[in-house]
Amino acid sequence: MPYRIFLSHVHEERELAFQIKEVIEHSFLRAVSVFVSSHQDNVRTGDDWFKEIETQLKRSDTVLLLLTSLSTVRPWVNFEAGAAWFLKKHLVPLCAGNLTIDNLPPPFNQKQATDLSNGESITRLIQEIARREELKAPTCDVNALIEASTNLAKKGPVILPVIAQQSTPEQPEVEYLPSYGDSAELFSERLADAFPGLSGIEEFVGESAVNRLEVLLREPLCRRPQDLRFPELRDCPFWWVRGMSNMFIRFFRRLGAEQIQIDRDELRISRIVAVRKFWLPYMDFVYVEILPEKPIGIYNYHNEKWIQENLQESLRRGWGYYVSEEYALWKNKVISRGEFDDGSAIVEGKPIRIDGAEPRRRYLTPYNFILCGRFHILNNPQFDSETTGLFDHILQKRATVTELIECVEKLRDTEEFQKTLVRRELEL
Repeated sequence: MPYRIFLSHVHEERELAFQIKEVIEHSFLRAVSVFVSSHQDNVRTGDDWFKEIETQLKRSDTVLLLLTSLSTVRPWVNFEAGAAWFLKKHLVPLCAGNLTIDNLPPPFNQKQATDLSNGESITRLIQEIARREELKAPTCDVNALIEASTNLAKKGPVILPVIAQQSTPEQPEVEYLPSYGDSAELFSERLADAFPGLSGIEEFVGESAVNRLEVLLREPLCRRPQDLRFPELRDCPFWWVRGMSNMFIRFFRRLGAEQIQIDRDELRISRIVAVRKFWLPYMDFVYVEILPEKPIGIYNYHNEKWIQENLQESLRRGWGYYVSEEYALWKNKVISRGEFDDGSAIVEGKPIRIDGAEPRRRYLTPYNFILCGRFHILNNPQFDSETTGLFDHILQKRATVTELIECVEKLRDTEEFQKTLVRRELEL
């Protein structure tokens, strides 16, 4: 398997990103692969764009951040940088255009950066990639990258008008969880609050389910991080998990009688199943199943045929038996994921900055996952392949939640999980 590199960039820098991809892959004779989301060979028409980016970020060995005076203020680059930081990836800023290492803004300047206008700096990057993969460091065409970076600087940044934002009242001080306490135990305490007296399995549907989730995922959801810009995983004890897909939870909001928002996901709840029968905190969880939503309406190709074709393709690739769509909200206006990525949109016929836009995701097919503490049997990469299929089978009516519960009980006794328990005790 080749060494995987994820290259983060904004739309205006795609030509330089393609050049970096070509130089690195050619230099290493394709023993190193570089993922560039805007490249036609990496994300094809009809692919679930965000899901592919999420997958590639998790699989990557190194994340390169292509930074210019433009991209450092773009929300998407900051989003991918934060995700890479949380995933503890080898993170390398690449300074291009008019941006130099000396004027690299925080928090990017906390990492050792590469200057794409300096041949020695580029060579050191190639040598570091080779060292990590235990390969012989190849020679590469540094002049091509220097020229591409210089050409980008000559173009200058694209200046777009900014719509004045209304002033907002001063926000109250954020409430945080205590700095102590194990994530599994914290989740178990919340479970007891939301499902008092439960000592087994109980199902809730619709509005009744949302009432319980409001208690389970109430504020606060996070500990106060030492660095507010880059909190550590331990600062986020509450997680959602679905096989290879998993992420911490930092925000919950009720949107309606049966609809909620978890971070950027808008979810219409079908049912939940609370499981509290093992009396071991790292086995407690809540199974969540949601109903499909209609396409938001801004993508012409998001129709029933497209949904079904992508559902089968997603299943074939092992991504999961579901399809979602990405968009964003800015001043109650729906904009595309691409516009959010670029930080600007066409409003009343003119391109303007959309600072403060919020990304959203909705599911166009049924979807399911579990809520649990960060430390949980199912939040374990060693069991991802087995449990991903089980979640899919439940959606396909080929398995039941009972089988998921039995899987949790079986995994508890495996040698792999017993080793995880030992490591956890040492950390505590």
